[in-house]
Amino acid sequence: MNKRTCDILIHNGQIFSMDPDRRIYCPGAVAISGSRIVGVGTDAELQQNFDAREMIDASGAIVHPGFIDAHNHIVHTSCRGIFGSYHDAESLPVNFADWKASVTDADEAAATTMAGIEMLRNGFTMFIEPGSLFSTEAAAEAVERVGLRALFSPLYLWDRGESFEAIPTLASPSLMARATIDHDRCIKELDAELHRNRNADALVRGYIFVYGEGTASPELLRTAHACARENDVPLHIHAGYLPEGADLYRTLTGKRHLVHLQELGFLDENTVVVHASALDADEETAVHETGCKIVWCPIAFFSLGITFNITFKMAERYRRGVCVSLGTDGAR
Repeated sequence: MNKRTCDILIHNGQIFSMDPDRRIYCPGAVAISGSRIVGVGTDAELQQNFDAREMIDASGAIVHPGFIDAHNHIVHTSCRGIFGSYHDAESLPVNFADWKASVTDADEAAATTMAGIEMLRNGFTMFIEPGSLFSTEAAAEAVERVGLRALFSPLYLWDRGESFEAIPTLASPSLMARATIDHDRCIKELDAELHRNRNADALVRGYIFVYGEGTASPELLRTAHACARENDVPLHIHAGYLPEGADLYRTLTGKRHLVHLQELGFLDENTVVVHASALDADEETAVHETGCKIVWCPIAFFSLGITFNITFKMAERYRRGVCVSLGTDGAR
């Protein structure tokens, strides 16, 4: 039998394949060439079929696909422990939004490197950054140095400012000076990160994240939704972060956020709703009917101190067949 050559063969492991049949190989092996897995199976089978340049003995350890952090404002790694709950905002010497506005390219590169190393140590091999990087190039270089994968969106896509009344720590003159609340800017930058998708093997790829929580006009959402569809990338949006934000959205529009998005035609299987903590029954129905996905950030949920005001719904959503993934939101 002619053996195939691979760069690395991880053998003598408990391989959790996560394939449709959820097969576990014990002892099992994984063959890797370049950045791609080229074989998964029993130890005997893969050692018979592959000649490896490097052998790694897993010594019976679990080998599994890397975890994905589905929502991570990566630069927050460098302010861990400084900013607590938004309820404490008035007692802090520095406004969170002012801090975000002051970061440099070097800050973002360092934060991405630190976060990347920590993620790798804990089994994460990819994260999705929700449009809060001023220098995606600096962060992308850090991702590639560490050896992670990532999705990047353009910077803070927002063109309405009324909703910041509900979450004042997210806005400041200095942040708005660097990321202007401007429709034309957002439309111009919508596809700014999609050039990364031309290379199928790129570690950093692009998608579209509209900030949401009432900060996007129907016109911006319409254009973003069409752009995401045209380029076969997901459209992510914050919604249901806080009860105060949900109530303000209803006051401004006369509708609940996700019900409104459904009526406008922007909520579908290509849409990913981030947080989704403060949704009412009609919004839950909209999620179920449209097939949109949810990213829930448990640390953010519990740290906001809103558990007395809203009902935990993630288990119920999972039972209803809603696709739910997890994110950290930001280091704390």
